[in-house]
Amino acid sequence: MKVRELAVQLTRYGGLTVLSACVSIGLPILLHEVARLEERVAVAIALVCAFLLNFLGIRGFVFGKSGGIRGDLARFLGTSIAFRLFEYVGFLLLFGQFGLDYIVALLIPLAISFCLKFITYKLFVFAR
Repeated sequence: MKVRELAVQLTRYGGLTVLSACVSIGLPILLHEVARLEERVAVAIALVCAFLLNFLGIRGFVFGKSGGIRGDLARFLGTSIAFRLFEYVGFLLLFGQFGLDYIVALLIPLAISFCLKFITYKLFVFAR
């Protein structure tokens, strides 16, 4: 793989991550404040939308994959659950066991997860 192609993929992945964070945070606010949906419903809808945005965006926009979707979706779902567990357990360890500030304890696992997800998606989930 060429360095330029990898740089483009990483840039797209980073941009999509920012967009996903905006959806995860902004959509519940919009749905609750403007559409008057109950908070739990608004957050649930936003998380489903962010999941679908991530799957479709990473699959097509970042890695340019097309064709059969079922296997990719199953692998993406499984790895998404695993990474969320890693992020939460990492947070609990850093915050509860090591006494780090909660923001730092949250950012460290998220940063590690960001890098590991890219590698996992590239080499396993959306491998050609």
